[in-house]
Amino acid sequence: AREIRRRDAALRVVWVGDGEAHYRRMLEAEGVEVTGWVGRQEVRERLLDAVYMHTAAYEGLPLTLLEAAAADAPIVARAIPSICDLPIQLESTPEGLAEAACRLARPGPRQSAALRGNVRIRHLHTPERLRESLVRFYGIAA
Repeated sequence: AREIRRRDAALRVVWVGDGEAHYRRMLEAEGVEVTGWVGRQEVRERLLDAVYMHTAAYEGLPLTLLEAAAADAPIVARAIPSICDLPIQLESTPEGLAEAACRLARPGPRQSAALRGNVRIRHLHTPERLRESLVRFYGIAA
């Protein structure tokens, strides 16, 4: 949040979700709006005209990335092995994430490339394709 504000004070930083109280207080002390747990429709609404930043250091393929691509929000994420094949902006440092988020918030070639990546994500990760992959996987495992 500090790095984003340092680069563009006009951008709002919002944590959609919740967590342990002491982490929430830390975020709020830095001026981050914490929504608490919200429904799917509100998540989609919040992704309109937003950049989605995924900061987790671990995970498989987070559904939140698919939701962000479905809402056509430009995506920047921490460079972790499980998502390195997605057509999204990957960064390894907080400074890199902040810089990428600020660039993606403005119309231009990087934002356009991110939106083209979302089209590819939506094509590759449909519910039907995910179901087919699971069926194939379970068939091999059985």
